[in-house]
Amino acid sequence: MIEVIGKGIALGFILSILVGPSFFILIDTSISRGFKKAFVMDLGILLSDALLLTILFFGAANQLHKYIDSPYLHLAGGLIFIGFGLSSFIASWSNIQLSTGFKTQFSRGFLVNTLNPSVIVFWLTSLTLVTSDYKSDKINILIFFASTLATTFSTDIIKILTATKIKKHINNTYITWFKIITGTIMLGFGVYLLYKFFIPEIQA
Repeated sequence: MIEVIGKGIALGFILSILVGPSFFILIDTSISRGFKKAFVMDLGILLSDALLLTILFFGAANQLHKYIDSPYLHLAGGLIFIGFGLSSFIASWSNIQLSTGFKTQFSRGFLVNTLNPSVIVFWLTSLTLVTSDYKSDKINILIFFASTLATTFSTDIIKILTATKIKKHINNTYITWFKIITGTIMLGFGVYLLYKFFIPEIQA
């Protein structure tokens, strides 16, 4: 069991160092809205990961494949990411904080993670590899991914705490630039998803 937990923790650390939309929006929320709201957002990300893994674990991989390839995912995801990007730009230009409630932050974390196709691909690949190692031993598979999620969540908390402490030592100019960077990444990802919707890949 110790070996299973160790491998799960290792995967959690690998996931924690990957930089994507969730990372930037989490750090941006930590700096601009504080620890509590960033923590709630991270709970939304955690729920998304747990839900996706549960669906995959119970054999619905084919359904998630259809979800990944669905043009409606690209359309909805593109519009939502663009909306998040624009809100970040508005906040950087006018210092107006839009929709700062805890429910909104939870939803933002959940949606940014769930509507990112690369997250689903990551979990699908990981589950496939882990299943090949532990065969039908569902207990070990469950322990493995529980360790992974616990590690990822714990490292996210460290990131949030670090970001909130750094805020005390940086001026508004750096905060504004980080909001612009976050907004640019969100817009870019949203445009990419809309591109996938309007110009789907031609099947051979």
